[in-house]
Amino acid sequence: MKGFIIMTALPATVGHKYLIDFAQRYCLHIGIRHLTVMVCGQPKEPLTAHVRAMCLKQHFNDAPRTGVTIEFLTYDKEMPDKPHEHPKFWELWTKAIQDTAAVWPGDIVFASEVYGMELAEHLQCEFVPC
Repeated sequence: MKGFIIMTALPATVGHKYLIDFAQRYCLHIGIRHLTVMVCGQPKEPLTAHVRAMCLKQHFNDAPRTGVTIEFLTYDKEMPDKPHEHPKFWELWTKAIQDTAAVWPGDIVFASEVYGMELAEHLQCEFVPC
């Protein structure tokens, strides 16, 4: 079992860092030792997902160790941003997440936005709101 967060972080804010910190502490509390953060971008955006992920990674590498490993992954492909933009929105994103981050039923999805609950349902994961 692992924890999972998906974000754009364009740009990364104190709120994004708070969400990651919250998830990391929650994982530690329940005995999960791995948290995956998938930073997503679109080819047309001014900062690549890789640059954003590297900034977040540097921040958390400089922070005190908690016993939970954070893995930062990137996804830089043209994808619909909202469910109304594509009839297979959830199927596309579920496959992209499973292929990129290996998130499977029983993992935990952390989010501070309402979409997190529905995403967790499609991934058959537990949802923990922040």
